[in-house]
Amino acid sequence: MTGAMAGSTVMTHHRRSDRLKVITLTVNNSCNLSCPHCYLQYDGPPTRLDRHMLQAVVDSHAEHVAIVGKEPLVDSASTDLTEEVISRCAAAGKSTSIITNGLGLHRLSSLSLATLTWIDVSLDGGRVTYSDYRRGKFEKIIRNVNNATLAGARAINAMHTISTRNLAHVDDMVSVSELAEWDRIIFSPYVEVRNHGVNPTSPVDLMTLLEALARSRPFRSTHQTTLLLGKDSFSEQGWTDAIVAKLIAAANLTSKVTQVTHDPLKLGYIRATYDGYVMTPAQSLHPKDYRSFAKLFPETASMDAAFQELAAA
Repeated sequence: MTGAMAGSTVMTHHRRSDRLKVITLTVNNSCNLSCPHCYLQYDGPPTRLDRHMLQAVVDSHAEHVAIVGKEPLVDSASTDLTEEVISRCAAAGKSTSIITNGLGLHRLSSLSLATLTWIDVSLDGGRVTYSDYRRGKFEKIIRNVNNATLAGARAINAMHTISTRNLAHVDDMVSVSELAEWDRIIFSPYVEVRNHGVNPTSPVDLMTLLEALARSRPFRSTHQTTLLLGKDSFSEQGWTDAIVAKLIAAANLTSKVTQVTHDPLKLGYIRATYDGYVMTPAQSLHPKDYRSFAKLFPETASMDAAFQELAAA
């Protein structure tokens, strides 16, 4: 669940905080892929980030801004906006990261690549299975990743969301380690969300997931791989975080799992959307409900005050 909210950010910004630390910023509502597990199927307008939202992010005391979209590099206009977010946040002393499908990674300038603290590239497959799962051009993504590394990108992570559609292909997902210089190869379990589309896949049972990873020699032996689990990742299956930790240990996977035991809101995280909403990380998982529980952000408001209000609720 944590990976769905902010990618790999929680692996770096993971200490409890009573003040705003991280803003996950949705910059648009457009994408060039149609992934089976897409969390961001939202019937909002196909526009880009409101100017007052960008200014509020820059003016906030947040230390890090995780840039997401649907796809923040989907076209030149979205890329220009994303680069403005990167540069303005840097000028304000904030670090930035981005979650992208990688198809538009070539659009980022060398300056932006070098400024981003890390880049999360969503894959969910390897050379054999990627194109069938995401309907994208795998070779283009790998070429873009390698060119970004040569152009000065500081760290690039491969992100794999595990669902019933791709569980059998863990080895293929790990094999991307041979094709580019990844800082991390991060697996996270798919969670069901409420959105405005149809997700033709399902969550994987915890025991089935652990058995699949324990059987995968490439997963166990490749130093970059980890399974990222958020707080209450399998609570809907009846597992507590403490029992999940014991099952991980029983599968001899403790060294290969990063288990986050706090709600990201308690770590200082909020989500801000391109169309003017602010919400908790947990609320951000359910686009269909944005208008019922999220709050429109007034032009004169403060992101820090919005965080305090959400944290106190």
